[in-house]
Amino acid sequence: MYNVGDVVIIKSIEWFSHQCDCGKAYFDAQPFALHMYKYCGRKFKIERVSELIGYPPVYFLSTETTDAFTAPMFELVIQFPIIE
Repeated sequence: MYNVGDVVIIKSIEWFSHQCDCGKAYFDAQPFALHMYKYCGRKFKIERVSELIGYPPVYFLSTETTDAFTAPMFELVIQFPIIE
């Protein structure tokens, strides 16, 4: 699970192209639609997490969109070292 403030990268266009049927695929019941391809390969910060009982978490990112993302759509989390 990811947390607010984590930095993630949306998986590549190539990865989604292999997963999607007719331009749309579902990841944890959340669609990744054609208009979301512009986010592929880009880095974003998680601004909000929505957790409904019985469903995987949905993430809202620092984008100009209100689209929701799920963990399988992310390439990795970039973690910063703790400075003491």
